[in-house]
Order: sequence, then structure tokens, then C-alpha cells
Amino acid sequence: MRLTLLALVVCSSPALAGTDTRDCETSDRSIVMSAGTGGNRVRIKYVDKARHAGVHEAPVKIMPEYGYSTSSDDGDDMITAVPITSEKFTSKRHQTLHVKHKDGTSCDGRDARDDSSVLRYVLMARDGQSLRNAFDDKTVKGMTTEGYLVAEFRCHTYGVSSPGGCFVGEGDETDWRDTP
Repeated sequence: MRLTLLALVVCSSPALAGTDTRDCETSDRSIVMSAGTGGNRVRIKYVDKARHAGVHEAPVKIMPEYGYSTSSDDGDDMITAVPITSEKFTSKRHQTLHVKHKDGTSCDGRDARDDSSVLRYVLMARDGQSLRNAFDDKTVKGMTTEGYLVAEFRCHTYGVSSPGGCFVGEGDETDWRDTP
């Protein structure tokens, strides 16, 4: 359903570039992160020494390819998430937009994907440094003694490519076709 809605929005605007987003969370939602078109943020729950719960929020770059709009301007608090296991897909749906123009010609345009997967990430500070400074005197689930966060995440990756020269015009017919 989400793929269809995203595809309809993208089809309605032929000049719109592609989109690509990855949303990930731990099973208990103690760490939630999103990168790509939807924004680049991570939220990490913690408990301080006074036993008060809190949430640390920071810019995130999910490697290897998400967070392309993150820059050095995001500050010293940027967190990088690096995969440390192979991605195991729990579901995959890929489609291609087939366009039949009103003049009888046709082409294949945008590609859409909607994938769910499970994998482990290590979260670290900028340039591979530990997160000790960000979480000084705080307890965070998954924090190693060296100050890195290691956890298993469920991820949802979705997006639509740019049209690739195959645009939808007024009066054209479109059909989303499943691709392997």
C-alpha cells in the first residue's frame, strides 16, 4: 500500500526526482533512525544516573548509501551507523512503471522498491570515535565498554527512481509491473 501511494505521488509529477529512504528501529524501539529523502535523524533512549529516562537526538548517516544529504554542517554530534552483518530480507517488492503514450509508443520509466530487512549496526560518533562523550554518565541499551552502540535493527527501505527519460504525459496510460 505504501509503495502504491508513493508511486502515485511520484507519477503525478514528471519533473520530480527520485526518492530513497531507510527507516530502522530496534525491536524495543530504544533506537530509531531514518535517513535519505525522509530526513537524517536518530533517536536513542537512555537512563541517566538519577534514573531519569531521556532521548538523545542527533543527525545520522546510515551506511553505505543513506544520508546523502548529511554534511559536515550537521555538527560534531552526527552519528554514523555501519552494518556489521549481512542484510537478511524479510520481504521485497520491486516494480517498474510501464508507460503507453497516447501516440502508441511505450517505455519503462521509474523503478520502485519496498523492502523490509533485518541486520546489525554499530553506531559511532563522527570519524569512527566512540559515543562516550554523548552518553557520559548515561546507561544505553547495547552500549559496549568501548562506547559503541551495537544492536539488531528491523529496516524498511523504500523509494522510487528518477524517470530516466520516460515521462508520463496527459492521456498516457500507466501500469506498475512487478520485477524480480
